[in-house]
Amino acid sequence: MTEQKPLDREALAALIGDVEPATDGLLLSFAKAVRDRREHEHPAWEDLYCMNLSSWMGERIAPVLRRLLDAEAEQASGLGEFLSCSARGCSFGEWSSKAEERGWVRRGDGWVCVQCADAADERAEIVARIDAGTWGAPALSYRAQQLLAHIQDDPGTRWQTGRAEQVYAGLGYPKRGRRHNARTDLNILAARGLLTAHGPADGRYFLLAQPTDGA
Repeated sequence: MTEQKPLDREALAALIGDVEPATDGLLLSFAKAVRDRREHEHPAWEDLYCMNLSSWMGERIAPVLRRLLDAEAEQASGLGEFLSCSARGCSFGEWSSKAEERGWVRRGDGWVCVQCADAADERAEIVARIDAGTWGAPALSYRAQQLLAHIQDDPGTRWQTGRAEQVYAGLGYPKRGRRHNARTDLNILAARGLLTAHGPADGRYFLLAQPTDGA
């Protein structure tokens, strides 16, 4: 789905000029005109009635757009600045008042969306492990450690992606990317031998791994 762009209010204001916003009465008249165009009996020949209504509405659309513009500005005033993800090729955007709580990360002079921030962290971790010569023994992320602690507190439970996702929700992780991270961390814990995988691919669940004899 294409990310919605913010309304270009300056361009809209320049196009409609210096007009007063529509009154409630004008909006009501507009609504009635829309209804009349929709419900009147349309002739098979030239529909002069609809043409007259359209002309009447067109002559008065500027005040309606001004009212829309003012309403948009009032709504946006509490949202702050509209941010664009600074990662190359990313089209995601977010309001500054919501960015941090939704998992956006400030990087230098800009902001990076959740997905790009996670990807950058993953790349940095891989590079660090290669440089340190520990590629074969990746460190367990703090997020995965938190999930493991919850699983250890409830060792008899079957853990699926949805349950792990609920844990991350309770810990305050942003919704965007939460399900992907839950699925990934369950598989990482299983690959490390900390969990055991059971069931078919479309019904996979994980259990806490039990210590082997002599462990």
